[in-house]
Amino acid sequence: IVQNINSIVDRTFTIDEINLTKVLLSIMTINMAVMMPNNVFSAITVAHEKFIFAKSLVILKNLGSPLISLPILLLGYGSKGMSYALLFMSIISLVLNIYYCKQKLKIGFEFRNLDLSIIKEISSFSIFIFLWSIVDQLNWQIGKILLASLVGSAAVAIYTIGMQFNSLFIAFSTAICGVFTPQIYKHVYEPDGNKKLTELMIKVGRIQFYIVFFVWIIFVIFGRSFIMLWAGKEFENSYYVGLLLTTPIIIALMQNVGIEILRAYNKHQMRTMLHMLLAIINVIISIPLTKMYGEIGCAIGTCISTFVSSTLISNYFYSKVINLDIKAVFKEFCKFVPAMVIVAVVGTIITMFKEISTWIDLVVGGLGFTIIYVLVMVYFAFNDYERALLRRVIGMLKEPKR
Repeated sequence: IVQNINSIVDRTFTIDEINLTKVLLSIMTINMAVMMPNNVFSAITVAHEKFIFAKSLVILKNLGSPLISLPILLLGYGSKGMSYALLFMSIISLVLNIYYCKQKLKIGFEFRNLDLSIIKEISSFSIFIFLWSIVDQLNWQIGKILLASLVGSAAVAIYTIGMQFNSLFIAFSTAICGVFTPQIYKHVYEPDGNKKLTELMIKVGRIQFYIVFFVWIIFVIFGRSFIMLWAGKEFENSYYVGLLLTTPIIIALMQNVGIEILRAYNKHQMRTMLHMLLAIINVIISIPLTKMYGEIGCAIGTCISTFVSSTLISNYFYSKVINLDIKAVFKEFCKFVPAMVIVAVVGTIITMFKEISTWIDLVVGGLGFTIIYVLVMVYFAFNDYERALLRRVIGMLKEPKR
């Protein structure tokens, strides 16, 4: 791909931009090669339920990349420097994962006397997870490729900023999902497994709702102002791209454990094939939309296909294929409506009566809205379990250190 990038972007990129693209693709290819074995070690730590280490490493990587990138940008190294910073953090993450698995968990590798029947079973299971990864990349990254080929680098930059918010949105929502993976696989083999898995989806989904809806609504209210202050008026469309990419996956992100449940039952193959079909449809409908409306049209195409695949098709599989009580799940989610209405009204009032033109306005408005959001959710949305959980967390924070 690196050697043939000209055939994709030669009509819209300059010679310098093409050369830069080759360098960035080369760096990110090495980064991907580092991440692949890293995923093996990460899975081992999660399987042993060492969540503090696993999540701490994710936080370190997510915070380390921008902290290293900032001085690199200030020194004038641009996108190359940022790519090298990301690669550096991936290598650090791999080294720490290997050390933890070898020294703390005493994990070794045996390449002799391999059980070929197990390898065959693993391959038939994992090939569709691999295909799902390709489909996921195609869905989210095809927009940048189409814009690079059909519109130009300016549209790619606008779309990329909108995608950054979408990536953060997904990262926040999936932060707690991996913690429940071992529990999911245990329930699969229990007599009343489906009932317990439905209850788990509801319990985790409710907690994820508070995170997902908060990140989405705060972006709706303050996202445009933030982009205008940070990137400038010429990047205003990034806000609308971000909205189009995040809105259709709100329900899907609340049901993230469902994907792992499908895998636990080994029922993810057909869903993967349907998602692949919709990814192809995404490309087909996005081409004319991109030609007509640029980055906004490209986001509309992804918005439509993502909603159909991640919400409609996924819930069909949860209900009909693995027999989860999806009606009970949505009935539980409907209890959030009063709190959502209150928060939306407060947000509308803020945007109507307060113009955000400075960073101070943005910070004060964001903090004030956050306090209101927390209070509304605690009093109008929390159930008994969540209130008890909150009291436990507050008690831990108040407990004096010994």
